Amino acid sequence: GVDATRDNQGFIMNKQKDTSILNLTSKGDEYVKIQDASTVQLAGTAASWSCWVKLDSLSGGDQKLIAKAPSVGNTNSAYQIRTNNDDLLLDIYSGGWRTDTRSDFFTSTDWTHVTVTIDASDNVNFYKNGSVFGSEADISYSVPANTGGLYIGNRAGGTDFLEGQIDNVLLYNKELSAAEVLRNYNAGKGSHRN
Repeated sequence: GVDATRDNQGFIMNKQKDTSILNLTSKGDEYVKIQDASTVQLAGTAASWSCWVKLDSLSGGDQKLIAKAPSVGNTNSAYQIRTNNDDLLLDIYSGGWRTDTRSDFFTSTDWTHVTVTIDASDNVNFYKNGSVFGSEADISYSVPANTGGLYIGNRAGGTDFLEGQIDNVLLYNKELSAAEVLRNYNAGKGSHRN
């Protein structure tokens, strides 16, 4: 189990530390690109994305948290999780964009735990700090094939950089249950104090 002597992966710690946080400056040109691998391809029937986010501002416009290109060298996105000021959005591209928006998701610039899930019937759930923040039944889009790079803090060929901090980015090839989302939140909240 996770307690004050262990990090969110279960390893013993001497003290809490936050050096694993990706701190993206407001210059708007920093992000991480992870080369494609089978472990980051989430095409198919169900998927989940989870991360901790601390925005610099609630009026920063369109900022990408996580995005995956459909193929190598492609500057489009197969999917992306992003903000638009204080809103959280899931975008899926499959011949056209399908966007599901949770308005007023971010209410402060404090650390916020974000989880988005999609199940085999294309039902989407949004979670904020371990609790359901809204859902939409049958968005009629599944996560498409994606063999391009995985981007954290931007998208392929994009200029919609995240201005803030992001940590504990997790991708799952299944829909997380509410209990699993809450477990992830509880495991990381001690390291994400404001």
